[in-house]
Amino acid sequence: MGGGASKKALGTKGPVALLPPSSAQVKTCSPELSETDKAEVLAVLGKARCPRLKVGGWALKRLASEFGRDLRAFFGQVLQGWETWFGGPFIVLSGEAAVFMHSGGDTVVDDECIVATLQKHDCFGWNGEHFEKQALTDWMECQPRVVVQGTGTVLRVARLLEDPVKISSMHSSTKAFNDGGSRTLAKHLASKHLEMPQFTKVLSDRSPRTLFEELHDLLGDFWNSTSASKGGIMNLPGGFFKAHFMIALWGPFIDQLDDHQDEIRSRKEQNFRVHDRFPLQGRQIRGLCQQCQQFTDIWYGTDRGGNLSAVYGWFVQAMDAAGITAYHYEDIPIERASDRWTAAVSGTARANALKDKGKAELSYQAAGGMPQKQGRSAIDNTVLRNMFTPVEAREILVGKVLRKVLCAFLSLRQRVMLKRVAEHLRMDLYSLGCKDNSSRAHRLVRNILKSIPKSELDVMGIDSKSWCFQGLLRRGSVLAGYGQMLPEHQMVLWDTLRKLLNYSEEEADANPDSEDIFERFVAWCRDHPGEFFENSKEMHITVKISGMFSRRIIPIKRSAMERYTLAKYFPLSWCRTQPLWGVFATGPFQVRPAGIPEASNVRANECPYAPLHGMALSAGGFASDSRCLDPRNVQPNGYSFLMELQWVRDPSANIENWYLTDIEKIAWEALKLNPHGPKDSMLLGERFVVVGQNPKVGSSIKQTQHTQLCEGSVSDFPVLSLSTNPRFSRKLDGTIDVVDIETLDGGKDKGMFIKILTQQPTGFGVLSFLVNLRLRLLKKFGGGERLDFLSITMSDERGGFLILFGPIPQLDKLTNDHPDLASWANPMTGETTLTAGLEEARIDFGKGLGHFLVAKPALQEQLLISGEEFMRRLWVFNRVPGCREEVSAFLEEQQ
Repeated sequence: MGGGASKKALGTKGPVALLPPSSAQVKTCSPELSETDKAEVLAVLGKARCPRLKVGGWALKRLASEFGRDLRAFFGQVLQGWETWFGGPFIVLSGEAAVFMHSGGDTVVDDECIVATLQKHDCFGWNGEHFEKQALTDWMECQPRVVVQGTGTVLRVARLLEDPVKISSMHSSTKAFNDGGSRTLAKHLASKHLEMPQFTKVLSDRSPRTLFEELHDLLGDFWNSTSASKGGIMNLPGGFFKAHFMIALWGPFIDQLDDHQDEIRSRKEQNFRVHDRFPLQGRQIRGLCQQCQQFTDIWYGTDRGGNLSAVYGWFVQAMDAAGITAYHYEDIPIERASDRWTAAVSGTARANALKDKGKAELSYQAAGGMPQKQGRSAIDNTVLRNMFTPVEAREILVGKVLRKVLCAFLSLRQRVMLKRVAEHLRMDLYSLGCKDNSSRAHRLVRNILKSIPKSELDVMGIDSKSWCFQGLLRRGSVLAGYGQMLPEHQMVLWDTLRKLLNYSEEEADANPDSEDIFERFVAWCRDHPGEFFENSKEMHITVKISGMFSRRIIPIKRSAMERYTLAKYFPLSWCRTQPLWGVFATGPFQVRPAGIPEASNVRANECPYAPLHGMALSAGGFASDSRCLDPRNVQPNGYSFLMELQWVRDPSANIENWYLTDIEKIAWEALKLNPHGPKDSMLLGERFVVVGQNPKVGSSIKQTQHTQLCEGSVSDFPVLSLSTNPRFSRKLDGTIDVVDIETLDGGKDKGMFIKILTQQPTGFGVLSFLVNLRLRLLKKFGGGERLDFLSITMSDERGGFLILFGPIPQLDKLTNDHPDLASWANPMTGETTLTAGLEEARIDFGKGLGHFLVAKPALQEQLLISGEEFMRRLWVFNRVPGCREEVSAFLEEQQ
């Protein structure tokens, strides 16, 4: 439906223009809304797409519902003409329709195209008073029309505006309505002798943009207020609508991301504290995600769906720019084999870069930074605890206020110094040293202050060795925040504040063995986030509520705690369709059932070993708005009450990483983080993302489930070009290939992995096939203690996805060396790395594709001599005898 379509093909009954109703027509065609209908309009307005309607707030939405008009259009009817588009706005209450437009003007391609669809909660139409004449003309030249489609479909819309009437006292009227209690707005306006107000005028007065000057302004607002078409803008003929999409929506969105990136760099240059460098809070990050999802939906169409690829790339780069990562991945040397099959990342350089990470964390905490270590593992700190003892809470809350007060006094003292110097030198040094001035001005201030001898400073009453003056010499501007002080000064100041607060670490740190149940509860929240207190839901709720009422437990809102969190994240929501199974010697058991909502928190990997390296952790057991699959049900201005309290809802979501290959989690994350079109149709800022999960042998963190993410696609990994017998599967709606891997010299032993190419990696057939195959193989070969899997999903660069699924043995470590230096054995074949002549035997997220973190010179030499030979030998070494036959039998059963 995304391409051209003629009127005849649509089967329309002819255009039915939406004309201004007369008084007689209002009763039959456009009746006033009943009280029930007004309530329906108000409910629909609460989830309306239109940005102009989101600006107004509840009172203005109530105003619109009070003066709405009900209009209906039936199957095959067409709404078009001036009043359809400039007699509104209109909001869709039910039904569905397609919006057709021509490119207009003297373009080479002028086919009529579906540019959007109308569904419940969508809006269309404006008030023509607030537009440039040329924009109106250009819009009408595109011949826009709404066609009601679907047999038996009735499109119901509410007209929120009749004849435009200007009133100047709208804001006071709205306020009076809010203060009026049970009075309806209609009675209030009548008492003020006011006619029906113009809703769109009020909203445009409150909106940053009040004038539509060009056609792309109209198209951008229109796309923002409606649903995407099935085929999307990407598939429309010609470049007319694509160009307008770029300038109206995507270009400003990318500019917004760039502005945030510039702000991060600026804050880092000004020595902001690490947790203060990222300018967005959790709900603002979520807003960016929703915006990106909506725009990519419009571009790729609902058949393909939108994605968060651009947000992911920007987010990981932002964490790197803010200093959250321990080093820049680009600074680590990488060598590639001449055949491009393998890449060797210097493990020595990475280890050297990590040496100061621990010192930096200790220095951060010693200066008053929030401790980031909690939970079951090193990465269990994405959501910091928000339950504290009174002593801890006093340090966090009161300490923050005192820091700000002291910084304000220091800043004031510096201003006094600048004024004294300015009077002495007879120049405007004060304005140059303001924190909002340019870096050039600050550089000039530094040079001027350095040129003044100590004797003159003494005459002005300025101590040249004081913190304040030394800060001016160092920065050239007044103090903007605590983080701009020298680390040693921060520590001295923080120790002083702790003394003022009578702080004692022994009293502050909650003891898990304390006799005080409230102290034990706080310690439990720190050590077991997302789990019920002592594994009892009833006790958890009782202690939490009674502790808050008695002030023995002090909660801090989650949104406030996120400001102190270094591991920022953005959420992905999805619904599990297949159970997650664990299999051990005792038999199979269901870890997570099908049909439950899930959420993943995507964050940067602080110790990256791949480009744009990130992780996606399970959102855990907390109540989470990100689990809401309909983004319109999420609180627009903040978190819900339960999410702010970090209410434990699903503790079983806290699962381990070893032995539990979560194929569905990997597939969903890959779907949501990758563009859904061919490579040449990608939008600016989008990039391909590889998603996988390390098997046990390659995972250093057992307690917290997480997947690995990095930039890449199928063309980046030559090992994926291997093929044996690809064939189309109707059940999988794609191609499956059981790839047999042998060494280049044609040895008898063969390794294997399964390769699936599909448009829908989260399709029921694909997931059911892989989940049941994994369960069967685990049962056959002795459970998770003996068999593991490498599961990776990535883009095929054509709009589809490649899934790699490889059964591998649980290798035995033969020596006590570090895993990167140790020798390994395959217990299923008896072969060792010494007998096989391999310097590396492990397969994981990187190594299985040819990306190695190298700690041994001998391994680097093997990788660079012949990447293809090494990769073939690696997969052959990790063969599972009998697995190929079992897979073939399973395939036969699935036919």
